[in-house]
Amino acid sequence: MLKRKKFIVFTVFVLCMTLIISGCSKNNTAKEQQSTASQTASESSTAATSEVFQLGSEPLDLTFYGNYDWMTVDPWGIDPGTQWIKENMKVNITPIQSGGAAEQKFSTMVASDNYPNIMLLERGSNIEKLRQAGKLFALDDYLDKYPNLKKYAGEATLNMLRSPDGKLYQFPNWYTNKPTGNAGYAINTKIYKSLGSPKLETFDDLYDYLKLVKEKYPKVVPLEVDDKARGLEMMMSGFGVLPNNIYIRAFQDGNQMTDMFKNPVYKQFLTFGSKLFREKLITQDALTQTSDQVKEKLNSGRVAVFAGTDMVEYIRDARIKIRSVDPEADYQAIWPLHAEGVNRDQVFTSAYNTLGWNVNVITTSTKDPEKAFALMDWLTGPDGQRTLWWGPQGTYYDDTTADGAPIMNDKWNSTSEEEKNKQKLGTWDYWGNTGYVDPAKGAINNSMPEEKKDWMTTVLNDVVWKTSADITQFVNLTPDPTSEEGQVIQAVNDLYEQYFGKIIYAKSDAEVGNLLDDASQAASKVGYDKYLKFVTDKWQENVTKMKQ
Repeated sequence: MLKRKKFIVFTVFVLCMTLIISGCSKNNTAKEQQSTASQTASESSTAATSEVFQLGSEPLDLTFYGNYDWMTVDPWGIDPGTQWIKENMKVNITPIQSGGAAEQKFSTMVASDNYPNIMLLERGSNIEKLRQAGKLFALDDYLDKYPNLKKYAGEATLNMLRSPDGKLYQFPNWYTNKPTGNAGYAINTKIYKSLGSPKLETFDDLYDYLKLVKEKYPKVVPLEVDDKARGLEMMMSGFGVLPNNIYIRAFQDGNQMTDMFKNPVYKQFLTFGSKLFREKLITQDALTQTSDQVKEKLNSGRVAVFAGTDMVEYIRDARIKIRSVDPEADYQAIWPLHAEGVNRDQVFTSAYNTLGWNVNVITTSTKDPEKAFALMDWLTGPDGQRTLWWGPQGTYYDDTTADGAPIMNDKWNSTSEEEKNKQKLGTWDYWGNTGYVDPAKGAINNSMPEEKKDWMTTVLNDVVWKTSADITQFVNLTPDPTSEEGQVIQAVNDLYEQYFGKIIYAKSDAEVGNLLDDASQAASKVGYDKYLKFVTDKWQENVTKMKQ
């Protein structure tokens, strides 16, 4: 899962996070508009035979496409896992690349009516277009016959992925039943110890510590908050509110979504953030700096405290850099900070949803969709995940635990991380099962001697995932961009960006309050109330679905 960190922002913050439509509507309009073509495609999937398809019984050739500009899919068979699958299960997958222009590539596929067999893409409007055009196979008839997806994703998650016609077309990637995320805080331990290792639990503690850093280390950034100040947004968690409220552009109040600009906790958070910036305790280019600039400061040891939605990845790399120069230098993750009166165990810097990152769909260009599903279901199960991540049994492991985690052998322990990285282990896992992979990695790490334990795995298990909240009920809340509500939220997004910058640069606490009042009035003028009603309704639909 961690090799997919660039995808999660999310997830994370990742996840970090992308919110798009796939929920059922309360009315019957969507069902009434189902095309005959769509019905034909979904019904054709019911032709599943009673006999279970055995991988390896005959050759299986498929094409695969990832609908992302940045995505380049490696050739099938160059890593130990897919090489074994290719040779022993007679499976060959041909990647189709986006060429850095995914939107154009997708449009060309639609125009030419020529699709790959399996497509990996975001949940939402593109999938709905394909479904309504009758270009997708429904997966329902295969769920019991090939049970891994249903077993590990669970009924509640699959129900959340169902389309307006009630059928399941989406095979999730990196779905989970356990906390995930990369967000949090880290401190420069050399600086911290030199200043007497003061208590660092509350925001008051943080404020006092940052002032001390500024005084004693004038060339060091007291608090680094990531590019575009994403780490500052994450800090709102310390006031007892989930940061995802910011990304939804609405705050939960009972069973309603309300004006974020009027929320008292949001005001309290921004007042604190503006104060830190005003007193130069936060990096002064927080809103304009790039991730490379953030890395340069961290990698040179010029940051005292770091807050970020991708903290684990940043700090892992920075630790290697600074320790190679100074053995006494280090960064370590700390428990999330909080405001006075907020329970430390109710502060969640990371968030996850059980649906995962994105989804696979099987298009009607596939000669036998059942065989394609059988492959994906095997890949998402323990045997497939273990093969993709650690190669076939007999290579790096000879046996497994009762939970199916590999028991690593001497070859694994003696092979350098550099060599393992060259083998591209796990790079073909587009059917990721977080509930299997993360515990398996944890079991491997726990079996290692202390000096060989992986820092990232330890921090994730000990801190980050213990402070990650399940926000599945808040997925799929973004309206169609062509709808009235979609146009409203785009205008509200623009207002948010505009006023967030103004507030951070505010000259006083009073100015923060005045700017929030102005933002609320401006949002009201563009129809904010329509969006708030929409997002409340969609959220309540999710709550109902999850109870089914």
